[in-house]
Amino acid sequence: MTAYKLKANESHPVQSVRDLFTQLLEKEVDYIFLPGRSPYSKLPMPMLISDSALLDTTEPLAPAMPFNSAKQASSVLKTDAGKKIAFLLKPCEKRALVELEKLCQCSLDNALVITADCGGRFENSTYLDLIDGQPDLAQSLLEKNSSPEQLSPSCTVCTQFTDEGSDIHIN
Repeated sequence: MTAYKLKANESHPVQSVRDLFTQLLEKEVDYIFLPGRSPYSKLPMPMLISDSALLDTTEPLAPAMPFNSAKQASSVLKTDAGKKIAFLLKPCEKRALVELEKLCQCSLDNALVITADCGGRFENSTYLDLIDGQPDLAQSLLEKNSSPEQLSPSCTVCTQFTDEGSDIHIN
């Protein structure tokens, strides 16, 4: 498979990613696995969608990660359902998913792996405090750049905020 890079529209990066997923659902994949809003939590949780009308509820670039969603992704990919699924993962989640595949816990044969440049993530409590004042936190952080002291300690030591080995990479 050929790898692609997508340059998101700087003034509307979240909408650029949603537009990409709309096109993917129409032409390439049956489902998309990505973070989204739920009625149960303000934290973006992994969701599996097949209807592009639901993309408005997604938070593809949210600077939060309640947990590493590689394990959920591997559960979806454990058995071959005959469906093509796109997965939007942070670079650290993608690396974890590749390790799970090496351990024969999933197969990436029917997966389209998409990563985006990552500026780090907030601890869950910090994200919840900030999201109340800024409903489009991803956009405001891209414009202002978050300060390192707000980021999760694991993100402050990470040196791999981008991933070149994905099927599609968004920067």
